[in-house]
Amino acid sequence: MNLIPAHVAPVVLVALVKNKVMILTEGSVTHNAIAAIANMTQRFFRAHQSRQLKIICLGFACSLLQACSIGMLQLEHYASKDPQEELTRYVTNQDKLYRIAAPLLVKNAPLCKSSSRHIMGFTAKNQYSYSSELATSANKIFKLDDRLQVISVLEGGGAERAGIKRGDIFLKAQNQTIPVGINAETETARLLSTLITHSANLQISVERNKQIYNFNIPLTLACAFNIELGNGDVIHAFNDGRRILITRGMLEALPFDAELASIIARELAHSALKHTATLQMTTSAASAIDSLLPVLRNNRSDVAAKDLKAMPSNLDQAADRIAIAMLVRAGYEPEQLPLTLQKLASIKSNEKYTAAHPLTSERLKLMQDIIVQVKQKPSAGKSAAP
Repeated sequence: MNLIPAHVAPVVLVALVKNKVMILTEGSVTHNAIAAIANMTQRFFRAHQSRQLKIICLGFACSLLQACSIGMLQLEHYASKDPQEELTRYVTNQDKLYRIAAPLLVKNAPLCKSSSRHIMGFTAKNQYSYSSELATSANKIFKLDDRLQVISVLEGGGAERAGIKRGDIFLKAQNQTIPVGINAETETARLLSTLITHSANLQISVERNKQIYNFNIPLTLACAFNIELGNGDVIHAFNDGRRILITRGMLEALPFDAELASIIARELAHSALKHTATLQMTTSAASAIDSLLPVLRNNRSDVAAKDLKAMPSNLDQAADRIAIAMLVRAGYEPEQLPLTLQKLASIKSNEKYTAAHPLTSERLKLMQDIIVQVKQKPSAGKSAAP
């Protein structure tokens, strides 16, 4: 008696894949690969009568499917997405992050202490900033070329006060020509770091509507952390001591500005307190951030942060304390922090962030006590951490 009849084998193999909640398009690479494995299994069943050989063959075929079909399907899924649509969504989410983070960065330099620096207050990119694959899309959608163009202006920063606008082409700084091309961002960052160190203001030239404008930008003291958008569905936020990453999943889980501000404030606090270095996970956090930055990528975000350790309760409580002060100084309601953390804890798919930052009754009570203390201070919003 055959364990699985020859004509049933292909159905069993395809059913195994569909059991993984995959949708196959006839004629696709994944569909063709599965069909090939099923056909080979069917031919083997017809050519051999040994029940034991059939069991071995079927087991091998199933293992092969499990090993390759998920990756192949994900590759097709991301390759089929419209690059322009993906880039537009990415930039929209990034703009939202920058806008919400702006007052937290600008108003909390005293709390960031040694991690503060003078900044111009705008971000500039060119068509190569996102990836070579998206250069054409960046040019078509945002009119980016090989020159650096202002894509966001920090609210409350020196650039905004001086009159810099989105769309300005960055030409010169202190009469030095701004680099262009594939490495323009890196080379410009290196140039500006030297110029900013020796100046309180920066003279820059931009092109706007085919005319040249000169601006004197007063440098702004701000927390020196980059806010990055992680292109993953996982609900998470973490830092490597230099960059703070908020995933797309976190943005979708927390649609309101005050909610996201609470999470950004906590990561700012962890960064200022150097908790990632304390736990000796700077390298793993940096690697996880790097893997989540590309606009077009295979969605392996659940794997990216697997090596990050859970935050000890004493470090989480220290970050809660600083985060509350940061929210008040930036004009956000501190009461939103415990509410946001409770909301995240109630989301079933939020195992990564909840595991990294367990929300205990002790933490909640401490937050409530700190909020009362901050509210009672006559100079609340201007004082340092309680």
